[in-house]
Parts: sequence; C-alpha cells; structure tokens
Amino acid sequence: SLSVLPASCTTEQGGDDDGGGKGGGVVKLWFLCLDADNERHYYFCHETNESQWTLPDKGYICPLGKVEPDHALTPEHTSNMEASEREALNDRLIPVAKGPLRYWGKRYDLFSMFDHGIEMDTSAWYSVTPEKLAKHQASEIVKMVLKNSQGRSDLRTDLTVLDGFCGVGGNSIQFALNWRFAQVYSCEITETTLHKGRANAKLYGVSSKINFMACDYFKHLQSIKASGRSCIDAIFLSPPWGGLSPPQNKGDVVKHFPGLPVGTGALVREALEVAPVVAIYIPKESKAAAIRDVMREANKMDSYHVDSYHVETNYLKTNKMKGGNRVPFAKTVYITRKTNEPFSV
Repeated sequence: SLSVLPASCTTEQGGDDDGGGKGGGVVKLWFLCLDADNERHYYFCHETNESQWTLPDKGYICPLGKVEPDHALTPEHTSNMEASEREALNDRLIPVAKGPLRYWGKRYDLFSMFDHGIEMDTSAWYSVTPEKLAKHQASEIVKMVLKNSQGRSDLRTDLTVLDGFCGVGGNSIQFALNWRFAQVYSCEITETTLHKGRANAKLYGVSSKINFMACDYFKHLQSIKASGRSCIDAIFLSPPWGGLSPPQNKGDVVKHFPGLPVGTGALVREALEVAPVVAIYIPKESKAAAIRDVMREANKMDSYHVDSYHVETNYLKTNKMKGGNRVPFAKTVYITRKTNEPFSV
C-alpha cells in the first residue's frame, strides 16, 4: 500500500533510463534503508531521490549498515527479506569499510565503460585492477615476452597469456585489447563472477579472444604440466590481498596471500615452470626484503630459475594536499626465467 511508503517513496523507478546504464545512461546508486515506523527496509536512489519497497531491477546498492566479512547485511536489514532477495542484493553491494561513495566515485577508474552495463560484485570494487594500470601491465608483459623471444619477435601477434585470478575480467579485457595477444585464458573459481567477466568482455568487444574457465587456477596449472606441453607465453597473477580485513602486517602479506594453498615463492615457481614470463600484482605496502625472500624461495627448483625481476610501483593519482606528490596505489613484480627452452616434463 502506498500509504505506508516512506517520504518521497514511489512505486515507479522513473526517468528515461532503465537504471542499468546500457546505451550510455547513468547507472543509479541505491541505498538500503530502514523505515523504523513500519519496521521494514526500502531502497533510496542517491541520484534521483526516489524510494521504493522492491529491490531495483538494475543499478548498485549500498547498505545502510556495516557489511560483515561475508558481505551479509546486518540482521535488522534482512529480517523481512526472502532468501532469494537477500542473495540477489548481496551480489550488488558496494563495500562500506571506507565509505560507499568513495568506491562509487572510482567506478570509471575501474572500467571506462561502466555506464554501458558493466557487471560487478562486492569484492570486485576493491579487487579489480584499474583500467589504465591493467593496460600498462599488459604492455609491460608484451615487452618482456618479446625481449625473451627468439627470432623476429617484433612481428609476433600470437602471444598467449594466462590470467590466474581473473575476477570480473579487468586485466583479461586489457590483455585482449592489446593487439599482440591472440588468446587469453582466464581462470575464475566462482561461476557467478566468471559470468560477469564474460559479460564485461562482451561490452569491450573482446569476448572472442578470451577463454573464461570456471576452474581452480592451481588445478589448471597442474593439468598443463601433466600434458607435457605449454603454449603460454606469460602468466599474470593477482592473488587475493585479504579483502576488507587485510592482515595487520601488510608489508609481509606478499609472502603468503590469504586463502591460497601455497606461499608466494611456490606460486611464482610453479608459474615459471609453465611460462617464461610471470607478473604478480601485490599491495603497495609490500616490503623489498619480503619480495627478495619470495624470489629466493621461487629459485628452489631443478630446471627453471628466476633470471631477473623488477618491482614497479604503480601510481594512479596525484595528491594535491601533499604538494602534488604522486600517491602509490600498488606494486607489480615482473619476472623472467633463466631458460628459454620449451616446456617439457
């Protein structure tokens, strides 16, 4: 009944756009609110001041309360929700740890085509590599592969890259947009996240170049090694950094990322057994000594060794409050193995 709707609440979303942003429209930002008088939640649109009881068909949602580690809303917000509605809502939440509007304000840094229908989940807001940085990483990996290639490397347009933790496709899309790459293999263990990656790649027109695989990266790597042959020129790794609750000692988290079955030294070592070039995306706080320890651990193998590596500090913006100094965002470690011999077992 309309008589119990909160102030300004309507039953129509209004506007010419459907709220999804496709075709250049603006993606709406909705907040989950609680109507204390009716003891019922409702949805408030930040851009248009609209309100409605039902879950919006499109757009993104910010909860009114704190998001728990598993991204579930606080009980008072979900007590009257059906399980299906709660699940649909959780898939579209924006993290609130640092303020939802802060994440929302970075949407075009993550995907320049955000308003064309980019699909996200909660973890993507803090785990996707910003688009300009992902493009740069793709270019750097190309340079390293060509430098280590034999013959007329300047003519190669057949490179293959494996994205070990692709998420919603930020890096995979930029690999595919680089004309040097002919094929991108993208591993993602969560099928709903993989579906979003496929949809995003389609928006960028590169879905034909990306093979999205619903699989565990470590198992896929073992299957490549078991086959005795590898066509992979490079492996890109963006392991989980710890989500909204990263470890207190961020400088040493690079040694063993949360949730992974092996330490980072083993992670790099196993990747080098399959590809001559490996890049790993790590937190900006990673200590130089910790990175050196990882490389020493990676060298504990019989056939392949780290030939060289360099650490690149990634900057995205300038801090005007600090005299215009660039603000570090993350680090990327680029690694090559000592041998160019074809992979074999």
